[in-house]
Amino acid sequence: MKYQVTHTTSYAYGQPVVLCHNEARLQPRQTMHQTCPRSVVTVDPAPAERAERTDFFGNRVLYFAVQDAHDHLTVTAVSDVEVGLGDALNDVATPAWDRVRADMQGPTPVAVSGHG
Repeated sequence: MKYQVTHTTSYAYGQPVVLCHNEARLQPRQTMHQTCPRSVVTVDPAPAERAERTDFFGNRVLYFAVQDAHDHLTVTAVSDVEVGLGDALNDVATPAWDRVRADMQGPTPVAVSGHG
């Protein structure tokens, strides 16, 4: 399946901001069952600094800094994503959610009576 995903984050400030540093994780990562042949992030107002990197977990990270006074900030990511068919989940080998929830809550406490 092919998708085009658009995400917009907008900020409106009560008074002008003179400097902002940001990290955004808005671009899809490549996985065994997902590719991202195109991803574009636009920032308004235009940043004075901009750099991309990949973090420890394989996520794409965009750093940008707006260094002029501004009263709004809009970040829009448009990504083309292709998702392949992965292995189907084996329902028999996967516990039901209520079982997982019960296991996460731990054992039921046992009342202990004291001698007084």
